[in-house]
Amino acid sequence: MTGVQTCALPISGLHPHEGERIVELAAVRLRKGKVVGRFHTYLNPGRSSNPFALKVHGLADEFLLGAPKFKDIVGLWEEFVGNATLVAHYSVFDIGHLQAVYDDIGRQRPANNVLCTKVLARLVVPVASYRLVHLVDYFGVDARPAHTAMGDCQMTADVFMHLRRIFDSKGATSLEALQRRVDTAPPDLRRYQ
Repeated sequence: MTGVQTCALPISGLHPHEGERIVELAAVRLRKGKVVGRFHTYLNPGRSSNPFALKVHGLADEFLLGAPKFKDIVGLWEEFVGNATLVAHYSVFDIGHLQAVYDDIGRQRPANNVLCTKVLARLVVPVASYRLVHLVDYFGVDARPAHTAMGDCQMTADVFMHLRRIFDSKGATSLEALQRRVDTAPPDLRRYQ
């Protein structure tokens, strides 16, 4: 399946190399600027969330104990995502955590193209902060519950659609053209801070 999927994934902590894992996974499928599909699940990360992460996502360890592990839903995830371009707001963070759960189960992560709305916004939007909530305010889109997988996913989709319109007006009318813009951006605009 081609197209675009925005994805978001709250985690048990900030550091996948320290064993912190995804606790919630969501994606929305976009086609011609419309949401045409949704994927959502909670995940048992196999460990307790660190206090900072718990404060951010609010998902209690006891609640997550009954959730499936990533290995139990990976087939459903891959079926939903297919070969679509993945769009995330802070893609290096999200894809790093996604890679960690693939490594855990000894499976190769599909090689979907990835676009980062944070980097795209830095190329064309004059704001002081590129946090997702600030871009939501800038574009005047409906705010949804932040730091939930589906809420962040929906907001990322809305921000991405606004960015697409800006890039379309500048002649970057395909996903490939957006990828080239990101890949050739000055290094200070591609930073992930």
